[in-house]
Amino acid sequence: VFYLLGVQHTSPANAQLLIQLAPLLMALGGIVVFRERFNAWQWAGLAVILAGLGLFFREQLAASPAGAGGQAYVYGSALVIVAAVVWAAYALVQKQLLMRLSSPAILLFIYLLASGVLLPFARPSALVALDGLHWGLLLFCALNTLVAYGAFAEALAHWEASRVSAILATTPLLCLGAVAAVHAVWPTAIAPEAVGVVGYVGAGLVVLGSALTSLMGQRRNAG
Repeated sequence: VFYLLGVQHTSPANAQLLIQLAPLLMALGGIVVFRERFNAWQWAGLAVILAGLGLFFREQLAASPAGAGGQAYVYGSALVIVAAVVWAAYALVQKQLLMRLSSPAILLFIYLLASGVLLPFARPSALVALDGLHWGLLLFCALNTLVAYGAFAEALAHWEASRVSAILATTPLLCLGAVAAVHAVWPTAIAPEAVGVVGYVGAGLVVLGSALTSLMGQRRNAG
């Protein structure tokens, strides 16, 4: 919920970069809660991820307009940060539950409970105003969320939380690529991201740090 509210006030790419605090927090939580261990290369990878996030945010803050526009950016970013903290806690709790329950059972309970909690705040009448395109997009989001979180739960069941979090750090580049592709094919559907050279360098560092953290973890386990 916090993430969706944050996206309303900031750009998709910025939201995706900020939400990468979630896998970082999950990685640190995996070290503290599950006694997972990082070697020196993996700590270096986390440092590279943080450096990349810093470069991207610096460019976005410098480019954000003063006044109401800048305030909206900061407000939206704050909401996404809250979402990152909540998501990290959710992931760590889910990994613990996977010792007793299957991932489909956990997801079923989560979605049923969330539906009941959010129902009083929902406006079903708004669905009537949707056209065919937006109905299709809504169904895609629903199915995509189900598949993505199902895959995420299975990954947690078979891999360390710290290494799963490193792979998730590649999401921002996928988001940037998806926005660019949709804008190229359908210019009126979505606005292009205002990302410069520094921002792309930062996003690249996030992916580099992610790969370093994951691959060095595999190397350690193989040894």
